[in-house]
Amino acid sequence: MTNSNKRLILYGLTAVIIIIGVIAMLVVGGRGAKDVPAPSTSSSSQSEPTSGSMDTGPSDENGTFHEIEFGDTETMLGHSEYASLNIKEDQLSVVDSKQLVPVQGDSGPIKTETGHQLYRSPVEEEFYAGAEEGTDEPANYIISGYSLMLVQNGVIEDRGFLREEGTGERIHVVQNSTAKDNFLKAWNDGQAILNGDTQGEKGSIIIDGCLTSYQYTEKNGEIYFNLAEVANEICSIAPYKEESGYVTVYPNEFFSIQIPTTAAAGINPEAFNIVGDTFLFRGWNGNNFEYRAPVLDYLHPEISAHNASRMFGWRFYTDGEVLSIVSDPLNVNDNVVIYANGGSMGYQTVLEQDADGRMWMRTYADGVLVDEMELTQEMVDAAVTDTEQSEAPTETPGEPPAEIPSEAATE
Repeated sequence: MTNSNKRLILYGLTAVIIIIGVIAMLVVGGRGAKDVPAPSTSSSSQSEPTSGSMDTGPSDENGTFHEIEFGDTETMLGHSEYASLNIKEDQLSVVDSKQLVPVQGDSGPIKTETGHQLYRSPVEEEFYAGAEEGTDEPANYIISGYSLMLVQNGVIEDRGFLREEGTGERIHVVQNSTAKDNFLKAWNDGQAILNGDTQGEKGSIIIDGCLTSYQYTEKNGEIYFNLAEVANEICSIAPYKEESGYVTVYPNEFFSIQIPTTAAAGINPEAFNIVGDTFLFRGWNGNNFEYRAPVLDYLHPEISAHNASRMFGWRFYTDGEVLSIVSDPLNVNDNVVIYANGGSMGYQTVLEQDADGRMWMRTYADGVLVDEMELTQEMVDAAVTDTEQSEAPTETPGEPPAEIPSEAATE
């Protein structure tokens, strides 16, 4: 068996084990829970992920906000939180199987810009022993919450959620300093309302402690909001597309839930068990129940807070003016880092030529080589060609564009 095949098999097995329990399913259900008030907290503006405040929602202690209780006996409320997912033990066993040790640099253990310790696996290194030089390098890893995540070429795999190792507290990822400033402002504005220091505007929505620009409405005594907007605020890995026929919601990084819209009726109504204007929702994470829920309007996919609580396990609080949504207690904090998915995470990738004239693309962290790939002459030539084409002159501003020959003229 070649080393490449060995690597594919090992990575394949790792990936399969890691995503055990990662289920894409339709969901409907909910069970009422006792009011669990949570104290408001102060904010932090540090660039490193800090152990931010664990405010699980507005507190009754200040007499302002209270949890909305729906009284359901079949619900995902209390069954959807990251700390209680039924795949936790499987994920922990994967971590144990790797026998991870910290990757060391010149100044000590290497950490990523997200604050995670970088690990290597002696088990994999032994597996690859004897591999030809420059090929089949073992992967590096971080631990997000209780789950193993690959780090390849200095890039953390993107699952939509990133968590602090061990605690599971969410680390909110933004792509630049402006986005970070906006997040912290939204957090501070939200906390001011939750603490009673500021009166929120009627119809405002706070999501996981942060004030948003979204609005809720009230119909027949029930609260409604745009599910696509709120779901994207919680996890933006799958933006809503009207033509898709459903809104995808990620309550966490392991489960995705598709809620059909009216566009689904003309696409694949059988997949959602649509009858009239309702569909069949089924519980998840081992919580087996089902009920018929309303199909959402594809232009304005509004859902009631009641149905959202049953389906996703979200908690809702209100003071009569503002709606506060808590997707998961571990998500409510101001831990925020700047990291563009696909970025360098503080790693340095360079092109180097060895004594034999071979070209290498090498990635260093804290001066330590963590990954390398030999570049063939064909790869170098292709890169040069692409560069030359990208630098080709274009039309001068103000001049008419060059005429594109028609198909007939080229025949």
